[in-house]
Amino acid sequence: VKKVLSKSKVLGKHILGDYMIFVSVGTQKFQFNRLLLAVDSEVTVLEKMFGLKVFMQTGYSTCEIQHAQYKRFLSPKEFSNAISNSDLVITHAGVGTIMMALKQSKPVIVAPRLKKYNEHVDDHRVEIAQQLSDKVVDYMPGDDLILCVKSALQHKGQSITTNTPAFASYIERFIKETFND
Repeated sequence: VKKVLSKSKVLGKHILGDYMIFVSVGTQKFQFNRLLLAVDSEVTVLEKMFGLKVFMQTGYSTCEIQHAQYKRFLSPKEFSNAISNSDLVITHAGVGTIMMALKQSKPVIVAPRLKKYNEHVDDHRVEIAQQLSDKVVDYMPGDDLILCVKSALQHKGQSITTNTPAFASYIERFIKETFND
């Protein structure tokens, strides 16, 4: 039974109720089945242990989600609402998603896509996760997700402020170094 949410449910105060884990894999044309299946396999435990329902933005992933509710793509407003209404964000190491969540004091678990699984063209997301490791919890599918969630929830309420020009300069330098080799 697929649990695809309609647009009206996504735009509500909370997507699934009072508490939520929002999982985002971005919109690039790569699958991230490893992350989605790892989280989906723990949905029942997450709900029982933490009282947190799971909602996934699955993008171009091809796996079948069994336990969580999901939607392939969200509008910018739906995405913003999902971040704002979440209690925890699990993401693919997309800088925009991480920064949006941290600026709203949301705990973040970062699971970088890896080239060897055809999840991206290179492993630059690992470097992004490492650069932000003091603000996020790193996770690789196969690790203990429940332990990562416990750790991330302990960081709840921490926020990040950025010196936008300096951060933009860092990202620009990183992209040039990564893709101009």
